[in-house]
Amino acid sequence: MPRITKKMVKDFIQNKLKTDDKWTTKALLLVYSHQTAEEKATEQTRFHNNVGFTGVDAEFLSKLATQFRNRNWLSPKQMSCLRKMMPKYWRQISDASDITKLNSMIERTLLQTSLNLENA
Repeated sequence: MPRITKKMVKDFIQNKLKTDDKWTTKALLLVYSHQTAEEKATEQTRFHNNVGFTGVDAEFLSKLATQFRNRNWLSPKQMSCLRKMMPKYWRQISDASDITKLNSMIERTLLQTSLNLENA
């Protein structure tokens, strides 16, 4: 099995955030948890600390996070927007992940892809 590179981690997480609603909503709540109390209250990014949402995304994604946390659902249109917006936060997801588990998931994906190519 090849050594897992930073690019592989980035590609894997971004793909999951684009295609797996469970990953995407968990990531939304994780990144939201990195917002300061003031940022959560105002739904704006006030501190440039490389965690939480970007200034442009803060209001919309904070509203989605609050809705999902309170109601446990997002509309199909909201999920579509979220899947497009969340991949940029891949590094925060990577930093918060158990690296052993993450690498294991990437290895399984690589193995499955390799098997699918062999059987094609």
